Amino acid sequence: MATSSLTKRFLLTLLFSAALPLLGFGWFALTGVRERMEKRTGDVYLPQLASDAAANLAARLEQMRRSLALLVAPAGAALAAPARLRDFEDQAKLLPGVNDEFDVILLLGAEGAVLHAHYNPRLDPTARAERRALLPTRIEAPWLDAVRTSSEVWIDRHLSPFLHRSPERISRDPAEHNVGLALRVPGASPGCLYALGRWDRLQDAVEGAVGFLRQPDEASLPSVQCALIDQRGVALAHTERGRYGDVLVREAARGRVMVATRGPVSFVDANGQARRGGVARVEGLPSALNWWLILHAREDELFASSRQFASLLSVTIGVLLAVLVVWSLFASRAIVRPVRELAEATRKLAQGDLSARVATPGRDELGDLGRAFNQMTQDLQLSREQLRQAERQAAWAEMARQVAHEIKNPLTPMRMSAQLLQRARRDGDARWPELAERLAKTVLDQTDVLARIAGAFRQVAGPARRHVAPVDVGELLVDAQRFFADLAAAKGAQVRVRPPVEPVTLEVDRQELGRVLVNLVQNGLDAHASAIEVAAQRDGDALELTVADDGVGIPAEQHTRLFDPYFTTKTSGTGLGLAICRRVIEAHGGEIALRASNPGATVFAIRLPLRPGSEAAAPAR
Repeated sequence: MATSSLTKRFLLTLLFSAALPLLGFGWFALTGVRERMEKRTGDVYLPQLASDAAANLAARLEQMRRSLALLVAPAGAALAAPARLRDFEDQAKLLPGVNDEFDVILLLGAEGAVLHAHYNPRLDPTARAERRALLPTRIEAPWLDAVRTSSEVWIDRHLSPFLHRSPERISRDPAEHNVGLALRVPGASPGCLYALGRWDRLQDAVEGAVGFLRQPDEASLPSVQCALIDQRGVALAHTERGRYGDVLVREAARGRVMVATRGPVSFVDANGQARRGGVARVEGLPSALNWWLILHAREDELFASSRQFASLLSVTIGVLLAVLVVWSLFASRAIVRPVRELAEATRKLAQGDLSARVATPGRDELGDLGRAFNQMTQDLQLSREQLRQAERQAAWAEMARQVAHEIKNPLTPMRMSAQLLQRARRDGDARWPELAERLAKTVLDQTDVLARIAGAFRQVAGPARRHVAPVDVGELLVDAQRFFADLAAAKGAQVRVRPPVEPVTLEVDRQELGRVLVNLVQNGLDAHASAIEVAAQRDGDALELTVADDGVGIPAEQHTRLFDPYFTTKTSGTGLGLAICRRVIEAHGGEIALRASNPGATVFAIRLPLRPGSEAAAPAR
């Protein structure tokens, strides 16, 4: 029997000393480390990749501008001397990068006359005559007027009427799209260079942003996608070319997605799969090109490695725990014989026998342990009764204070309603049946509260059981207004309730939040307030509740102790009201504080987090 008891004790001791750190490490690795890794991937790594891709796009546009700027000087010479148009054409053919960047380069005169057109040799030679037929002799366009007052003008992605007979049609071929760039050519007879940049170069940059992510020997994310969108949320370029022209971001979500230089984005796609990624603005562009780049992938692919690691770690921890248990059994049995007597005495002590003693032969460690054990049991025996009595008295005193304070608030509206009914019956008021009905409802409601309080105090050995559920704040305040009015009527005061201007839902215990508000209103009435206002308004991702009164206020030197248990500024108070209020609010993840207190203006403020799921809609895919 002693062997079995000591074995179990040694086993539990070893498990608590070795297994708990192992489990703690496992929990930290499975939750903390993995969550941080996934958060870093979703909130840092992917937005950085999107930002890098956006910077690459901006660099390609800048390269287009620089390539066309090399032709400004030859274009100016050709405008001054038309005989030098041949030199301009030769420069367009020879300058590095020009034919790589542009499909068409037009030299326009001061009035928009087309003086020369340079076509990229890569264009279909069989359609040369058709392209020449599409080219007008004079161009009149808003960008031509704008370039006269600006050094350059960009035109967003489009099908150019200089290359296509039906530019209004929908095309999903990047090679058919262009981005326009017009540069002013200064001189005695100023003109303009207008070029159609190759859109497939930008499409290549979009596809290149995800190329290495899709490689099996790299990130291995075959679901990754990248898209370039404009301020309307329309896809200008996409790794899936069939998505050209699709609306990728709904109007309701644009204000949340396209607001910063870069940031994370998460949503559920049309197939119901969760996706994470980053969005970045393409910086350094003119106002005509208002672009964002979005890069995202499926969450199950993004976090596959961390989740595999979590599974492997779970299995490893399970195996280690099994080995630890087996080793603990062998180790405990190996040392049980020298301490059998101490084990038996320990068992008796655990059963409450403080008279148990052990022999203390020798001067070794076991002998010292036996003497210490005997001294401990003797000391425990002497102090046991004293401690038990002190704890019992302290527990009953604490319980009495809390019960007295908690039941005061439900009893107050019951008493006030009964007094109103008694007065109405005595004065022959015709409304007394209505008041009787109100009294009955008040009694029923407040007895429910009393029952709840009683149930809470029955759970002294553990945390209070809260019935957390979605609560409409406006509805809660409207329902509470009648109780506030009953409280204020006996004091000759007025309580005004101001619900939020828009519907707001909290995940709270309705009864506990109502008791907090009643407590704050009662404190205002006790401070001789004639007017009290209970207001609610949304503040970002939180709801702010304020209770303001025009009472006598609270001295400044008492502000820091208001929420301490047993501290009160009233002669009849228990000092538990505000302490309980703070405990309830903090249990719901919120904060309560005294915002201001002066004679005639005392304000308590409560902040509670809004119900999850109230954020703006995610971008559609």
